[in-house]
Amino acid sequence: MRTFSVDSDGNVVVWNIDEFEFDTNSASLPQIINISGDIYAITYSDANSDGILITVNIDSSGAISGSTIDSLEFDTTQGKYPKIINVSGDIYAITYEGPNDDIYVSSFQIESDGSINTTIVDTYNLAASNSFF
Repeated sequence: MRTFSVDSDGNVVVWNIDEFEFDTNSASLPQIINISGDIYAITYSDANSDGILITVNIDSSGAISGSTIDSLEFDTTQGKYPKIINVSGDIYAITYEGPNDDIYVSSFQIESDGSINTTIVDTYNLAASNSFF
């Protein structure tokens, strides 16, 4: 991950403020969302196509803390193409392609300090039998 600065006209003025390699093997299709202030969550598929959720600290100058705050492997079989949204308060939902290419939605609690509750709130199979995103 790299941070950069963009001026009010949309021009990149500082290309590489900071960088952080949060997965040394593979991080396919990462998506980032702001949790609170300088706290961000990132979802991605790892080298084994498992679904991963991590939280990091990125301050307003673009400096990245250099380590993850917390992490959760939300699907140990398959978690491809994850997309994350805020549902309400500290509850977030991730949709992804899971085992058998079924489409799942799982909900999680992420605190404003970046702590991820390791107990998944709920998981629902939206579309069974070889569905596609």
